Amino acid sequence: MGAEVEGESFIGRKDQLKLFNDLIYKHDSKSGSISLTGITRIGKSSLIRNVIQLNNNKNIITIKTVISKFSDFNEFWTYVLSLVRDELEFVEGNYFKEINALDAALDAVTNDTYNFRRKLEKAFKLISKKLKLIIVIDEFDFAENVFGSDSSNFQFFRELISSADYKMTFITISRRSLIHIETRSFGGSTLDGVFKKISLRGFSNQDLQEYFNKFESLQIKLTDDVKKKILYYAGRSPYLLSALGQEIAYRKGVEDFDSVLSACNQQFLDYFKRIVDLLKDEDFYNKLLQIYIGPRYNIKQYDIDELESRGYISNKSKDFFDSDENKRDEFKYETISEYFVEYLMDISQPEIGEIWPILSQAEKKLRSIIETELTDMFGQRWKDELERVNLEYKKNKKYFIDFEKVNINLAVNKKKYKERASDNILTVVGIMELGNILQHYWTRFAPYFNNDQYSKWAARFYLLHKARNPLAHNTAEFLTEEEIMETEIYCREIISAIAKK
Repeated sequence: MGAEVEGESFIGRKDQLKLFNDLIYKHDSKSGSISLTGITRIGKSSLIRNVIQLNNNKNIITIKTVISKFSDFNEFWTYVLSLVRDELEFVEGNYFKEINALDAALDAVTNDTYNFRRKLEKAFKLISKKLKLIIVIDEFDFAENVFGSDSSNFQFFRELISSADYKMTFITISRRSLIHIETRSFGGSTLDGVFKKISLRGFSNQDLQEYFNKFESLQIKLTDDVKKKILYYAGRSPYLLSALGQEIAYRKGVEDFDSVLSACNQQFLDYFKRIVDLLKDEDFYNKLLQIYIGPRYNIKQYDIDELESRGYISNKSKDFFDSDENKRDEFKYETISEYFVEYLMDISQPEIGEIWPILSQAEKKLRSIIETELTDMFGQRWKDELERVNLEYKKNKKYFIDFEKVNINLAVNKKKYKERASDNILTVVGIMELGNILQHYWTRFAPYFNNDQYSKWAARFYLLHKARNPLAHNTAEFLTEEEIMETEIYCREIISAIAKK
């Protein structure tokens, strides 16, 4: 969680401020609880802080806590109760009975959890008869550490949210969705259906205009060229826009944009690395790469929807400098910024050392399924079968397997490794020859590969064949960066397809 922003430093978000104020403060009655999600440093906590400051309803009290500060369920609720008690001390009216109930619950925390929960419920019911409670829980991603793997902890929370006995509204703030948090905790979901889900994204064009107007109020003039550079590097990210804005304000202008960027660049790179780490943790890094870097090989609409709901991408808005609404491209998505995409391109080029192990693993998988299926079809005489097929190919002047080379390699291995050497010809058959075997018996092997036509996989096998020798002989410079990246992708695709069979 970054530093929260308020007052004149808080820019934009007029629509969101009104939305939240209407949802939670417009009425005294119980309102639906809200799950606010969005990528790190998009301004979630700052938004809620400024919403809270708009409250002037004396019948509503708001408390805010950060769940990551606690180590267990009882400790968390004890702190929540103490915050509510502190607030009641300052509310006009007689709340002697309610404060006593809170004290009783606080005293019971050292006893069994069941007794503590019952007293906690009693206290909240008493308060709900006179006041509405808004409880904001920040960094709810850490609920899995506090609520643990006990689904009853989540169920207890759900009852407080959904029961009409409690005039309470909860707002959880998190990077990840509730269903993701609960699934990681205990493998199920109880909260997802009882929260209104709102995802906070980058600045709108209206917010960007307010951002640029801020410079004018400081007597700093920005050319359109500088504005375009700011948007290229910072996109619609409030955090990155703020970083550049503070540097420009400190310099009282932009004489050299490159020097401004240089002063902020490490901050940008640290932020991008944090985003990539989160994407990897949620298993969505490769999906984002496929959208922006390519090639696309297994991304589905579900993946795009999930990336959008988590705030990593969004439907492309009309460009800030574009006056023609028709230029909007509904089929493309934007992410943090174009500079972030540039960063992804830089870090996504696989290292040679990372490719060789996965290429070897893909080869082993291919050899394994070929031996399994050939043995199932022809028993231990499958080698004789391959030699028979090879003769047919030779008669038709077609290439299948170079048995002369196979036998030489087996003899070399025997001399080198002695009794440890294998006499299995598949250990020395090349990838293209493995592909020839797969193609010849494709009706048998197609189920391993989604029942696709062989032609769809032929290019993959060829690229693995093409990459193998340079990688094996430390001459990877013969491969382009694109070929190296595609080799990794295709290896993973082959391994994944075989694993699903």
